[in-house]
Formats: sequence, structure tokens, C-alpha cells
Amino acid sequence: MKASKGSSRRMGHKHSSPINGTDVDQTPFDEFERDILQIARLFFKAFDNPESYAWVNAFYFAELRLQAPYGATIANAVLMSINAMRIVRSSGFNYLDPNCQTCKKHITAEERYFIGTLHNIRLKNRSGVKMSAMLLCQGSDDTSFTEAMGRLAVITRDYESNDLGSG
Repeated sequence: MKASKGSSRRMGHKHSSPINGTDVDQTPFDEFERDILQIARLFFKAFDNPESYAWVNAFYFAELRLQAPYGATIANAVLMSINAMRIVRSSGFNYLDPNCQTCKKHITAEERYFIGTLHNIRLKNRSGVKMSAMLLCQGSDDTSFTEAMGRLAVITRDYESNDLGSG
């Protein structure tokens, strides 16, 4: 994992000009998928900067936004998807600072491929899933990653079928 050029561990957060990403409002991602993005960013930060203990915040955010017992279960599924991606990806991963209000309005290409995989699974768009996963995994075997995201999608359907996603 590597933070975008606008992030600095020791000297505080700074932005490159412009931010390395596109406006998240220009994506098709719904509020739930944006919550998944925030959870993922906290895990990315935890891998990049372990002393931040950002993984604790990932689970806390998930429980606040997605309600028990789903929050922690969904956060765990996000973490499993990240680990599956990390195993096959050969280079760093650009992400934006999960604690910056300006960064929250943008999304990097890698983040877009990650959330795009989930988005396309939810839409049952196989070609979209394959394209996003292939780009994210850089042409390596994306089977473990797409299976992990598929498990996240199953939990998502259960969460939404209990009408918890509307509150």
C-alpha cells in the first residue's frame, strides 16, 4: 500500500496539486459502496502506517455506519478482499487519506477498480467485474480477489435484504 503523493506520515497531510484522483461524484458508486471505500481506505492506511492503528477505526466506522452485527462482518470481508488483492498485485496501491475531507471527495484509479469490482458484482455485470479485477490485479490471476469480493457482495445482499441499508 502506498498513500498518494499528497500524504505524508511524519509531517502531516498535504495535497499535491491537483489531487491524484477523480471526483467521486462522477462515479456510479452508491452510498453503501462509498462506505466500503472509506473502510478500505482505513485498512490501506493501516498497512501503510501500522502505528496509526487505522484498522481499529475501520471496524469502528463500519459498526457506526452499517450497524451490528453487519458492520464488523462487512469490515472483515473488506479486509479479506484487500489481502487477496495484495497477494497478487505486483506494485504499490495509491489511496487517498481517509481522514481528509478534501480527499474523501476524490478517488484514485486503484480505489475505483477495487470498488468497481464490488459495484459490478452487485449489478451482476460479469464483464465489468473481470475488467475491474484484471486492472486492479495488474493482469495476475484475480480469482481469489473476485471470490473474496463475491463473499462481500453476499453479506451486502443479506444486509440490504434486512432493510438496514436505508437507515
